Amino acid sequence: MFLEFPPFWVAVINILGVPLVHLGSSWFMTRLPVRLFDHPLPILERFPGESRQLYERTFAIKKWKDSLPDAGAWFGGMAKKQLSRTTVPHLSRFRAETRRSELAHWLQFLLLCGFMIWTPGPWTLIWPLYAFLSNITCILLQRYNRLRLSKVLS
Repeated sequence: MFLEFPPFWVAVINILGVPLVHLGSSWFMTRLPVRLFDHPLPILERFPGESRQLYERTFAIKKWKDSLPDAGAWFGGMAKKQLSRTTVPHLSRFRAETRRSELAHWLQFLLLCGFMIWTPGPWTLIWPLYAFLSNITCILLQRYNRLRLSKVLS
């Protein structure tokens, strides 16, 4: 803990800050032009051994992916729950939106870990755990969808 606040204010900051981080980072990312996501950024590149089978077998993604909420269109982005068209431009846009969404979730992860600076004692460790658990499924889903789209587009 680097900043000290009375417990009441720590609770207020955390209670208001969590939804602000989730919604604010999503809003911010949708303000960026989608063309910035036409090409992969290093953090979004396919890593060695990454495959659809990894997601389907190891993470059983097909069993839970449809239960995640799709907030893509909330702030002007693209809904990613289902494909509405299968044209090359639409699929390319969809792939760019998966990059935007994944990056938004990485940003949320980092910002939520930042809550450690004012959270006292052992409670500090809650933030990396919460940040991971609240974003990992969305990150995995965006990577899985992008693998599927890249195969169709190539």
